[in-house]
Amino acid sequence: MGLIAKRAAGKIHFDRVVIETSGIADPGPIIHTLGTDYQIAQAFRLDGVVTLADAATGMKTLNQQLEAVHQVAMADVLILSKTDLIEPFDLSRFEKRLKELNASAQHILAHHGSVPVGTLFGLSAMRSGVTSSEVDSWLGMATEVNKPDPLADLSGFSAKPKVTTTFSPSVPTKHQQHDHRVSSASIEVTEPIPANVFDFWLDTLIALKGANILRMKGILHVEGLQYPFVFHGVQHIFDAPVPLKNWPGKDTTSRVVVIARDMEETDLKAGLEMLLLRTEEGAASDALPAGMMAETIEMPF
Repeated sequence: MGLIAKRAAGKIHFDRVVIETSGIADPGPIIHTLGTDYQIAQAFRLDGVVTLADAATGMKTLNQQLEAVHQVAMADVLILSKTDLIEPFDLSRFEKRLKELNASAQHILAHHGSVPVGTLFGLSAMRSGVTSSEVDSWLGMATEVNKPDPLADLSGFSAKPKVTTTFSPSVPTKHQQHDHRVSSASIEVTEPIPANVFDFWLDTLIALKGANILRMKGILHVEGLQYPFVFHGVQHIFDAPVPLKNWPGKDTTSRVVVIARDMEETDLKAGLEMLLLRTEEGAASDALPAGMMAETIEMPF
């Protein structure tokens, strides 16, 4: 809180705050605090989670530490380091495991510990005026910018099917019990979604599995509205949805990414497919989706 007070008094100036955890830390409580602490939520918003994945020791760490699995699963960006210290076959196995844990994160290869600074910031699409390419990048649909990179085509979304649902493999080896506890899924719905369908889906998911939702983010096109919303949440806490009133083009595809702990793949699949339901009273008003506003804190962004 001292930073907020000093900035308000004009004693210091800064554009962003970088939180670097020490050791193996679960990012979940930090993200949760950013959304639930009123003073912090009024002054700051989450830009993104960046996880450093050590290719030399990463497999062992994932085997031993559930927190490390959470770091990978909740990341917006995964930076692979020390890739020159292992054999290509071992690197490909490590890359495959990262993809299974989090198919929507951007992947960047560090070259002797260096990455372009611009790839670490400006990650969130939770702001007005965001472009379609920035939303794609946030949801893991963008083409990787740091080539050559063997982690190509990691989006978790298929090229252009009418409706796509993807799930990470859930059959662990004896050394991957922690991986088995975390699953990720994504869905595309090409037609605008009735507001009451989305509200019912979100309320049901939070009521049944809210404590196990590590992260959820997406872009939502609501029936009756000319512009979409972007949203982001952890467990049952959601940032205030951001309307994209200047959304370009005629694409009405909604995209949702869910990363959860201790949820069966079939449950996650069935839950996401509820978004495909159609109802006779699905028209939306100009109001934000009511089910999302019940657990949000207004943010000045």
